[in-house]
Amino acid sequence: LLFSVIDNGIGIPKDRLNSVFEAFTQAEESTTRKFGGTGLGLAISKRLVEMMGGRIWADSEEGNGSTFSFTATFKMVKNPDGSIPLDGEFIGKEMIAEDQGAEKLKGLKILLAEDNVVNQKIAVKILEKQGFVVAAANNGLEVLDMMKKEKYDVILMDAFMPELDGMETTKQIRSEEEGTGKHIPIIALTARAMQEDRQKCIDVGMDGYVSKPIDRKKLFQEIASIINKG
Repeated sequence: LLFSVIDNGIGIPKDRLNSVFEAFTQAEESTTRKFGGTGLGLAISKRLVEMMGGRIWADSEEGNGSTFSFTATFKMVKNPDGSIPLDGEFIGKEMIAEDQGAEKLKGLKILLAEDNVVNQKIAVKILEKQGFVVAAANNGLEVLDMMKKEKYDVILMDAFMPELDGMETTKQIRSEEEGTGKHIPIIALTARAMQEDRQKCIDVGMDGYVSKPIDRKKLFQEIASIINKG
């Protein structure tokens, strides 16, 4: 199957089309400064496509947007009606246990720091559906400003954002908390999932870590674990 995604953004210079699929690469350095991002999205996409036996490429004209396409190989289903029923009793017990745990967390005020507008909207909907009260910030400067006006129970912090990233924002928050007895839980959200990246987040004062793309269940478990510790 062939899939294509078309955008009307800033476009990519012809000589940079191949390099955008490399890890931590943006078409231009100014792109990261202006729009944020780590340059991992396309590299991850390429790896996933290759795992599915396909290929990925981009067609673009600078100033006129881009078209990203990929192919993927799928097996034909011989018996579409022959689905295997899941164990309803097991699923029911698991869902009840998960819901009971989530019930205790309903009403928590969460400050979500995420510079990607699409990711932000999706995360807000997921969190609100779970019963959290959510406020969103686009960068670290907004986080610091919002914290002066409102009290939050947890901060979900994108580690890499424009203007003031999550790492530096966390350092400032921890510095301001010194001697006050206060400690707001901060959970890192990042596409960099190596152990050393996790340790960097912990070293600057974050309490937890959830890798992107975000797994809803793991995110709620991390929030619950940190809240229960407090």
